[in-house]
Amino acid sequence: VRHAEGFHNSLFDEKKVHEAISIRDPDLTPLGNCQVADLKKEVDVLIKSGVKIEKVIVSPMTRTLQTAWGTFGGHNIPFQACHLITEYPMHLVTMGPGSHR
Repeated sequence: VRHAEGFHNSLFDEKKVHEAISIRDPDLTPLGNCQVADLKKEVDVLIKSGVKIEKVIVSPMTRTLQTAWGTFGGHNIPFQACHLITEYPMHLVTMGPGSHR
């Protein structure tokens, strides 16, 4: 699971690219929270059917933590936030050597 809709995603959809890339760590939108609720229902069914989830590894970004906690929280599944799987905006990745970040 990547993450549900974050505020930056909704801005990209509205063609507000400059505003979208200026948000470093956005929360989920109301639609994103609904997506999480729907996913939680699916995960609940899987867990009740016997599927075992040993650990949830998630990026430490707010939207991914909100998605993971909203989806898997309450099931006594350990979480690990790992910076190695953090998404970096392309405008930061492509700045090149010597750029200020």
